[in-house]
Amino acid sequence: MDWKCEVYLKILLGLLGMTLSCGAWAGLIIKIEDIDNSVTTTVEDGSAGDVVTAVGAVGFAYVSSTLDIVVSVGTSSQRTELIEPLTFLDLAVSGSGLGQFIVSITDTDFGDPQGDVKFHLQNATNTTATGTQVSTSFFADASNTGFGTGIDLGTLLNSGALESTVGMNSDYSLTIVSTIDANGLISTDSSTTVPEPGTFGLVSAGLLALGLIRRRRPA
Repeated sequence: MDWKCEVYLKILLGLLGMTLSCGAWAGLIIKIEDIDNSVTTTVEDGSAGDVVTAVGAVGFAYVSSTLDIVVSVGTSSQRTELIEPLTFLDLAVSGSGLGQFIVSITDTDFGDPQGDVKFHLQNATNTTATGTQVSTSFFADASNTGFGTGIDLGTLLNSGALESTVGMNSDYSLTIVSTIDANGLISTDSSTTVPEPGTFGLVSAGLLALGLIRRRRPA
């Protein structure tokens, strides 16, 4: 490999590294609002109440006279795989209880990819309790503030999936809000994912450039 190929290869690898290390984890916070008991609990990533030691994940248990809830959440925006979609935000709630409570998760400094961003929203609820209902809303916010609700991406009732495309030109925050009317056992998992086609385009363009350089080398 001549020096030109080496230079282009280093540039390609550098850009690829930046693509795969996009942000978030800057302000990961979870909040549970026990409506019937008028209690709100907020836990930040790495704080004293966070029972998950890993960076980019928050977990805690909430117990009251009517609720016994375990909340485990995490982001994986700094993944290194090239095939799977880029998971931005995830919220998992399980437990049992009677009454209404709201669980929210938020994180800031999402900014890659930019332009027209297609958000894949998904919610899966597993329960055998009659009367239990989960309404999950997804938000993005161009002001990049925690729990911002400037852009309503959509709402799912119990289980389902949808897509929402929004133009994003700067860093933004993402928030998931699950309103749960519990009547016994409850288990629900919500996620916001964004595919990363730019990664494949970057790799393809780099390999094409290297191929053209090699073809133009003198015999």
